[in-house]
Amino acid sequence: MSFQHIPGIGLVHLNEAKAPKVVPGNERHKWAGKPRWGESTTCIKCGCVKRRKKPEYTETYQMRDGVETTERPACTGKSE
Repeated sequence: MSFQHIPGIGLVHLNEAKAPKVVPGNERHKWAGKPRWGESTTCIKCGCVKRRKKPEYTETYQMRDGVETTERPACTGKSE
C-alpha cells in the first residue's frame, strides 16, 4: 500500500488499483456459460473458445482458425 502525508489532513492512502477495461458492446463476447478452472466455454456469437487452465490459473482465448493467446480478442460477431 502507498501512503502519503498531506499537511493539514494527515496520512492518506493512495489507491493504485487499475481502472476496469471498458469494452464496447459490439466487441463483447457472449459466453455459453461460466467455466470453472480446468474447463472451457465458447462464445455463441463468434465461436471463440475461452479456456481456464487450472495448474497455471491462466485464461487463454482461441479464435476460429487462430492461435491461442492470453489477450482477449474482440468479438467479430460472425457465427459461421
